[in-house]
Amino acid sequence: MPPKSVRCPINSSGLFAFLFAVLLFPAPALAEDVVTIKTRPGVTLKFILRGARAGNLPIAILFAGGGGDINLDNWDGSGNPAGNFLVRTRKHWVKHDLLVAVPDAPSDQKSGMFRWRTSKDHTTDIRALIKHLRKYTSGPAFLIGTSRGTISAAGIAGNMAPNKLGGIVLTATVTRYNAGGDKDRLESANLANIKVPVLFAHHKDDACDVTRFEDLPALAKKITRAPKVAIRGYSGDGGKSYRGSECASKTAHGFRGIEKQVVRETAEWIHEIAGTPR
Repeated sequence: MPPKSVRCPINSSGLFAFLFAVLLFPAPALAEDVVTIKTRPGVTLKFILRGARAGNLPIAILFAGGGGDINLDNWDGSGNPAGNFLVRTRKHWVKHDLLVAVPDAPSDQKSGMFRWRTSKDHTTDIRALIKHLRKYTSGPAFLIGTSRGTISAAGIAGNMAPNKLGGIVLTATVTRYNAGGDKDRLESANLANIKVPVLFAHHKDDACDVTRFEDLPALAKKITRAPKVAIRGYSGDGGKSYRGSECASKTAHGFRGIEKQVVRETAEWIHEIAGTPR
């Protein structure tokens, strides 16, 4: 006896409409969340998590400058918890196929991470963060810092085994001590122990007194064990209409007016290093 035919409950016109809708409106990346994890005894770390959470997407961990506190305890989820270059551009990194995490200062460093960013405790916190992100992707982790966040990226890379990281990106790097007594700069990190690719991205017109573009070539030569070190200098708007501190985020120091270009070209470098070209 021949098998009975099975009728599809969706007719051809309905199937066409369904497929058209899928193509026209692809599933969005999962919503932005604030996640809290335990990192050390009695210590927690909050971070913004944004992006698709599957496959082999590279991880981009974005470190804010200043004291590193981006106020996630009081953020209601709208807009930006801080105006920092990396915090306010996090959605652009996601558009370039990266899983993005933006960590706040840990619960025991809410007064600021000054002279703490190169510590073993900071490395322990970020190691725990990367372990958590492994639930979502097998891709390599890249540490991206801006201003004093570059000290975090370099400090952790100098403390961590190279097989745990894909590379680091240093934007608006702190190359000099300031006059305010915050005695840390990129050289506070163990630069000679960084063994992953390094990219410097810096606005040539950055007029902040502690982040000088002209210092980068000599600084790059001190990263002696990295497989590659690149320097990219940018020019452009630089927030010429902005009035205020030259170290503020909406000036050349924060790539004002060329944010999307800097993010796009940096993401291309990350995917090249990760072997996931787009």
